Amino acid sequence: MRTAQDALRVVEAQYKVGLVARDKVREAEAALAEAQASLYGTRCQYAAVLATWRYLTGRPVAMF
Repeated sequence: MRTAQDALRVVEAQYKVGLVARDKVREAEAALAEAQASLYGTRCQYAAVLATWRYLTGRPVAMF
């Protein structure tokens, strides 16, 4: 996700000085949103796997 954030910062700076069109900024924003969604999904999967493992091994399943 940091890469997408960095890329957005670079493209925004380029846009401000007229090196790229606004659509490139929108593309970078979309890439960042996709990275954020992917990270969220991965965290949810991790939580589900951890809860399953805890349940199957008799450990308490903590709620987040």
